[in-house]
Amino acid sequence: MLAKIMRFLGMIIIGIIIIISVLLVLPFEKYVIQSGSMEPTLPVGSIIYVSNEKPENIKTGDIITFYANRESTVPTTHRVLEIDTAKRQFITKGDANEKEDIIPVSWLFYIGKVAFHIPMIGFVLASLTTINGKIFLISGLMVGIIFIELATLMEKKKNK
Repeated sequence: MLAKIMRFLGMIIIGIIIIISVLLVLPFEKYVIQSGSMEPTLPVGSIIYVSNEKPENIKTGDIITFYANRESTVPTTHRVLEIDTAKRQFITKGDANEKEDIIPVSWLFYIGKVAFHIPMIGFVLASLTTINGKIFLISGLMVGIIFIELATLMEKKKNK
């Protein structure tokens, strides 16, 4: 019975690590939502996956990620209310904000369109991209493998 539990736990640990690894290597830019300006659509702590959609293909209602200005280092993610193709800019607004953003978003500062998001795991996934996070993932994988191997040894010993 203990061998079955250890094998099961080992498989669960390895499965979780595989899922996390896939989420980290998907071919999108990844950002963690830091403020509540897009709630409830994008809750704080969500991870968003941003595609390299051309600004010309953006439609009203799409959620985009952009830099507020040339000096900005932290991206913003808001919904497009209007598109001014002549001036090559978007009028945006956070869903939770009462008014639209004061400064239109130049296409020069546009990063991409939000393809999808996963609520509440952004901070966890972001921490796993650090050196300590990678060590944790590798350690978890090793623990999962050890559990499965111990279960195999226990079953072999029992069958002798």
